Amino acid sequence: MERNASGLDDAAEDLAEIRTLLHEAEGQGIFSFAALRSPRVKLAGLLHDIGKTVTYATDQEGHIHFYHHPQAGVRWPRRL
Repeated sequence: MERNASGLDDAAEDLAEIRTLLHEAEGQGIFSFAALRSPRVKLAGLLHDIGKTVTYATDQEGHIHFYHHPQAGVRWPRRL
């Protein structure tokens, strides 16, 4: 997917807004940036996408999709 300069500007604005919201949530005690660095969260992030290997599909326009990859990946960690 190509993005023009405006698209990149929009993405930067979106990320800035998300960061502001996360800082507000951290201030309210409902989110923690430190928790994102925990081994448990890192492992969850890795295992979240493991189901993509079996759900890879392309549509008629050539776009790639991974429908239901979280559900498909549930059984993989149990095998490990």
